[in-house]
Amino acid sequence: MIPFDSSEIANWADQPDAHHILPELVRRLILATAPLPEFLDMPSGSSVRMPGWDGLLSVSEGNPWLPAGASAWEFSCEKGPKGKADRDYEKRKKNPQGEIPSQTTFVVVTARRFRGKNEWMNERQQEGHWAGVRVLDADDIVAWLEQAPAVAGWFARLIGKLPETGVVPLDEWLENWSSSTHPQIIPELVVAGRGAEVDSLVEWAGREPGHWYLQGDTRDEAIAFLAGAAHSAADQWGAALLAKALVVKTEDTWRSLEGHAFSLTLVRGFIGGVSPQTAVSRGHHVLTPLDASQDPQGNGRTLPRLGREDTSAALAKMGLPKFSV
Repeated sequence: MIPFDSSEIANWADQPDAHHILPELVRRLILATAPLPEFLDMPSGSSVRMPGWDGLLSVSEGNPWLPAGASAWEFSCEKGPKGKADRDYEKRKKNPQGEIPSQTTFVVVTARRFRGKNEWMNERQQEGHWAGVRVLDADDIVAWLEQAPAVAGWFARLIGKLPETGVVPLDEWLENWSSSTHPQIIPELVVAGRGAEVDSLVEWAGREPGHWYLQGDTRDEAIAFLAGAAHSAADQWGAALLAKALVVKTEDTWRSLEGHAFSLTLVRGFIGGVSPQTAVSRGHHVLTPLDASQDPQGNGRTLPRLGREDTSAALAKMGLPKFSV
């Protein structure tokens, strides 16, 4: 695992783009540690400055960092977390922007350490205006990251912290792989004409934990298809997959992840004798990429050749000539 401490989070909060990135970090943590949300609206980037709540969420099951049911979120990187929390609380108490307070948990997220957060939270809770009141500060973010290794890898790269060897978040793997060409390969190219295989992948990802293979001409093509399908997905399953998926490059790292508390999608980035069943029995989805020379066993799909029409469109988007039909 990639270790963080609260001082790193607080120091990062001083960066000019931190307030834009914090909602994206939390969105990824939610998708990595909760069932697929019934509703999730957590804009990042410049949209953070738009009027209204910083985030809205509804999940069937909560965890130590997020409440079950409906919740409304406010984010901050300000150095005075209590003052910002007071202002946000009073503002949303007067104008809940269409949310029903008695049915909604009010959640404050700060990238700073919020001393006295429990007292602040309990006082607001006792008012009874909201169904619940939560505060998450830098200490909570560190604990949350410990349970979401794919998100921790993404965040470590973002802040310039070197990730541990032996494991790569799936979206980082795709970025490294696709940037080896010029122009850079886009996700639409690796899924071109493979809609049935994407549908099968979505179905597998939505089932109980199990083992699945993807066979391409090369093992890298199979991994790229998984990542491309997630990146080009129109709904939340793709973002959830990216928040949970890790390409594991060594057997030792694989064994260290088998007992992880929250469900992961583990991609076998090494060739070895480790059985996938131990990880599956402990609640993880396991994907084995195969090349054309390997014999598929169990459930999975062999990738067909890229569809000509979709490939032509993807190449045009990359600035390359279309196929001539």
